[in-house]
Amino acid sequence: MLTGATLIIENGIGLLLATLVYFLWSKKSHGIYNALIFAPVVIPPIYVGILWSWFAHPDLGLVNIFIQPLFGKRLSLLGDPVTALLTVIIANNWKWIGFAFSIYLAALQEMPVSMYEAAQLDGANRLRIFFYIILPALKRTFLILMVLITAGAFQTFDLVFSMTAGGPGRSTAVLPLYIYEMAFFYYDFGYASAMSVIMFLITIGLSLIYFRFIKLK
Repeated sequence: MLTGATLIIENGIGLLLATLVYFLWSKKSHGIYNALIFAPVVIPPIYVGILWSWFAHPDLGLVNIFIQPLFGKRLSLLGDPVTALLTVIIANNWKWIGFAFSIYLAALQEMPVSMYEAAQLDGANRLRIFFYIILPALKRTFLILMVLITAGAFQTFDLVFSMTAGGPGRSTAVLPLYIYEMAFFYYDFGYASAMSVIMFLITIGLSLIYFRFIKLK
């Protein structure tokens, strides 16, 4: 679920932010927004996990300041299986959205301006330009990002380990964490190695499907 959510959220919000920054702000300010949105990417995942664990703390967390008026009480976001998984997904995407944003912004900057100008002269509004010009032009960028995001999501370990260690009730357990536990808690290195190979093959298989799709298109 973490991988699927990351694919959708990181690609979607990354593209949305890149489009807004490209069209609503001047080119001189693109570098500033790029640096601000990309900043979480350079933070080590384990620190991101610790930071969001503090945000989600039932007594000291900043998140509870906003949700307490809605529910009438403070919530243990990392103590419930559903909210724990949602919090991990949000934290993971907060870290990596800047990566997709930077790739999309660079792709938009490489597109010829004449494409937009011709469409505007033909009477196309911004919504039509986005769906009929920008999205088709970014198709390859989108698919390549899917490969990179999938590979990165399958390697998510530090963030989950520092936030929940797979709990509560294994609701946030990911495959790398399971492999780690098999190897270093149960000392079943053979099984852990086999699972590592399976994870590698799954990643390669999905990547080949993506690249096959790119080739066909």
